[in-house]
Amino acid sequence: RLMALDLAATTEAMRLAWSSERSPDATMLQGHAFLGPPLATGSVVYAVSEHDRELCLTAFDAATGRVLWQQPIAAAA
Repeated sequence: RLMALDLAATTEAMRLAWSSERSPDATMLQGHAFLGPPLATGSVVYAVSEHDRELCLTAFDAATGRVLWQQPIAAAA
């Protein structure tokens, strides 16, 4: 599971900005195991995941968690 936190939130209940499980694109992300920390650059968050023995690079909108694009990058051994 990949999560984004709003560090400016005033309560713990408001701290979760979005997660891969609650993303508008959650069905596209089902079964993905995210590997290592994501990379946030400006308005895009990049994450590497493994799904069905394939490594993927996914770009997310940092504010909403929507998938901008997803690219297979390698076959997992």
